[in-house]
Amino acid sequence: MTLHPLESLSADEVTTAIKLFRVHHADEKAYFSSIGLKEPDKREVLGGKKIARVLALSGVDQQPDGGFVSFVDVTGKKVLSTTPSDTRRAGSL
Repeated sequence: MTLHPLESLSADEVTTAIKLFRVHHADEKAYFSSIGLKEPDKREVLGGKKIARVLALSGVDQQPDGGFVSFVDVTGKKVLSTTPSDTRRAGSL
């Protein structure tokens, strides 16, 4: 069954994203404050192409950088990127 690109996340998708993240991210004590669907580009949705389901994971770990944001493609089963959120710097702007 093919999901609509904006369909609500399933428990399986969240579990898959967390497992992929944990393989990619060495800090076992990372905690998530938010997990959500990264909205696909409207043109891709209207074009009718198969669109990867990408989840955005935000959280904190033991690094002094203020946390992380990670994008995980649960369709392709891979971590696309993980970057520090560096809330200390963002708060000082």
